[in-house]
Amino acid sequence: MTKKHETKKDYVFHASPVQNLHEISPHESEAYIRLHMQFPAVFACKTSDIAAVFLGHLGGDSTCEIRLEHSIPVLYEKFAGAFHLRYGADNGIKRQGSIYVLPRETFVKRAVWVGGLASEQPVVPLFEMKIPDVESYLRMLNADNRISIKLHDGSNAASRHYAEEQLRSDSPGATELRKYHPSIIEFLEKKKKHH
Repeated sequence: MTKKHETKKDYVFHASPVQNLHEISPHESEAYIRLHMQFPAVFACKTSDIAAVFLGHLGGDSTCEIRLEHSIPVLYEKFAGAFHLRYGADNGIKRQGSIYVLPRETFVKRAVWVGGLASEQPVVPLFEMKIPDVESYLRMLNADNRISIKLHDGSNAASRHYAEEQLRSDSPGATELRKYHPSIIEFLEKKKKHH
């Protein structure tokens, strides 16, 4: 990053809840597996702001769906409390992570996520930006209009609709819903028995 002729396009950004990585190895992505594209890769983004929304993985799209709208990452909370569940403190311990700056040369565009890049080779980070409190960092990016966080409106109807989708597809999100929203699950299971 010290060479004067290098530009931002020479770099990509990878977020991880794991700090102090000296090499990032390819791994399989759930999104790629769902699309029957089962090859291990290192996944990255074009900007650090986009990468930041991947600092938390818990539940994936089942907790917070991530979209790119007008080049800005937008997090859509799927049920009340899901943002904190995915990015916030766990048993009083703040979630930490790092955004790694990686050399661009081995990365190619992949269609699974808009703006997503992948390298099938291990990558040695050029720089690590440690994030001591992921939830606070994302809220700061939101306040600066660098990302957008759309919190759930708290309505039971929206939560029930989402819960029905998760239970129907037997998604990993169903486990989280059972844990954090047992009343919604109980309502849906009673409804199912009466039909």
